[in-house]
Amino acid sequence: MAAKYSAATNKGASTSDGLTVDSVAKVDTSETYFCVEGNVIRTSQNRISVNAYGSVTINSGCSWQLCVSTNGPNHASYYLTNKRSDGSVVVFEVDAALHKQIMDAAVQQRLMPGVPGDPNAPKIVDPNQGKPSISLELPKVWDRLIEQNSSKARVLTKEEFINEFGK
Repeated sequence: MAAKYSAATNKGASTSDGLTVDSVAKVDTSETYFCVEGNVIRTSQNRISVNAYGSVTINSGCSWQLCVSTNGPNHASYYLTNKRSDGSVVVFEVDAALHKQIMDAAVQQRLMPGVPGDPNAPKIVDPNQGKPSISLELPKVWDRLIEQNSSKARVLTKEEFINEFGK
């Protein structure tokens, strides 16, 4: 998780960037998300564009859900190495509150028989690959929220990804 502050241990104590513990709770934090793109396979087409200011735009015209991973680079590394060796990785930050909302709503990809699923719920997929990362399929209802709550986006080649994340 990328935090925009240093934690202080005592209430009222100052952090290295001048915040007090009383105000730290008001500072936004974010979670890093990864999206491996490339190739002509339907789920890996270029769905995300990085904007000049570091936010993302999601191509909602694609009929497939947005596939991302979070909780570390391991799943992106697995996918880049084993499934999309010619691909690139879009790395971006998602506001912590939205990340929590996504994770709270997430369900297993394969629900119990007879239990109706919420079509707008994020699905946890590929649970046995790239742990401790969590791989998600996000329905289109999440596209606009991610666009509005993303930052620090960049596109990395496989080599750049390996250099930065060591995987």
